[in-house]
Amino acid sequence: MFSFKKKPLSRIDFIERTYTDKPGSYSISFDDLRYETVEFERSIFDYLMSKGSPSPGKSETLNMAIQNRLPNFPLYPQLPKLWSDFLVEADELRRFRNQIIHSNFVDLPPVTELYERFKSANKLLYPFRIHARKDKRFSFPRQSGGMLIIMIDNRPYVLSPADVSNLLLELHPASRGKQNYVKGRVVEAKVLGYDVEKFTYFIEGEPPFDLDQDEAATLEDLVTSWIGQKCYSSSS
Repeated sequence: MFSFKKKPLSRIDFIERTYTDKPGSYSISFDDLRYETVEFERSIFDYLMSKGSPSPGKSETLNMAIQNRLPNFPLYPQLPKLWSDFLVEADELRRFRNQIIHSNFVDLPPVTELYERFKSANKLLYPFRIHARKDKRFSFPRQSGGMLIIMIDNRPYVLSPADVSNLLLELHPASRGKQNYVKGRVVEAKVLGYDVEKFTYFIEGEPPFDLDQDEAATLEDLVTSWIGQKCYSSSS
């Protein structure tokens, strides 16, 4: 059973550090690279659609999009060299992506180098990403004593401030899987199938639930928005 505190939650409840970094957690791994390669294809197609180009057909490959459509939609027309350089880079990254997806690692550059190149390309196109808001599975959090209740698929998850902090770390791609939790319940996200954008979230003592990248971002936004409105907008 949970012990509900009588006092309302305040900013003090959420600023305590609940984790330590895992040794080597900031070393670039192949999983980090694979994530950026998957994001790369989405970034390219989202960019094209944001510029008014049609969504890709079933038979259109990433290579076709980069070769045939991308040159027609320069990011900064006043900087033609920037775009021409990016087109060359995008085509190289497309080939590397295909090798990674098909587990052909012959003559690939080092993981850290490829990671930075994919990340830079994704960062350039990120403002044009199309984020499908998927909030029907969640309700805005509410407070009960010193606990936060989050509804996911109509099931209440009753979390302490430390639990919430741990959940937010796992929802965010940059910190997912890189911490040892020292306070609150353990939260872990795992890819259990072949869809690398679908994560199963495990909160210690709670039923697991699945989220894709957009749903994780939506849930993160809802929880941080609640914290900002209810705690950080008032004095502790």
